[in-house]
Amino acid sequence: MAEAVVYEPMSCRCVTEQWQRERDRQAQLARKTAVLLDRPQVLYRTVDGKYGFVSEGAEIKGEIIEIITQY
Repeated sequence: MAEAVVYEPMSCRCVTEQWQRERDRQAQLARKTAVLLDRPQVLYRTVDGKYGFVSEGAEIKGEIIEIITQY
C-alpha cells in the first residue's frame, strides 16, 4: 500500500520570497526585451498575483508595478 504524501503549506515568508523572485525574473526579462525592441516595457501584477510585462501602450489587466526603459 502506498503512503499518502502530505504537503505542508508554505509559510507567509516563503510565499513572499517566491513572489519577489518571480517579480525579479520578470523584470530582468522585461529589461532585456526593452533593449531588444528599443521600447519601454510595463511590468504588471494580475489580480491572482502573477507578474508579466508588455510593451508600453498595450492593454494591461492588473496593477502597474514598474515601467522599464531600454536605457
